[in-house]
Amino acid sequence: MRSFKFKSIEKLTAITGRKFIGDDLLEAPAYEGAKSSFLIEEKIENRKWLSELVRISEKKLPMPKPKKKKQ
Repeated sequence: MRSFKFKSIEKLTAITGRKFIGDDLLEAPAYEGAKSSFLIEEKIENRKWLSELVRISEKKLPMPKPKKKKQ
């Protein structure tokens, strides 16, 4: 089960991505039963645009927590 904190991060990155994509935004599930995600078929070959979308989303993600060492 996902925690509230994770859902908040998910929403934050989605809001930022939606803003960048703008009016061309389409959403669809990747497979039956999946949550909707951004559908970017038209711009998938545009490296500059796609890289910027990833950079924008990455900036909103928290740093990963350090893994505990196994004893």
